[in-house]
Amino acid sequence: MNCKNCKHWKLKDYPPRTKETGFCTRLKMFWDATEWNYDKEGEELERSLKEEFQNEKAFLQDGSDYKAYLITMHDFGCVQFENKQL
Repeated sequence: MNCKNCKHWKLKDYPPRTKETGFCTRLKMFWDATEWNYDKEGEELERSLKEEFQNEKAFLQDGSDYKAYLITMHDFGCVQFENKQL
């Protein structure tokens, strides 16, 4: 159940390249998967998961909330592993 055998893992195609590292396409950006909850006065209270993301186990977030990658070695293991389609 290593990344190199998972359908969600793609080899890094941007510098610096190595044949051992790639990134996970399974994880979603936290900001896209959540929304603000407001109090009666319209003040932001907290962020909560949107309905379609309730079963997700991990998320990505960078400082800009623009784009982030989980970069892993090819032999990293994950509980969200799915076999590549042959």
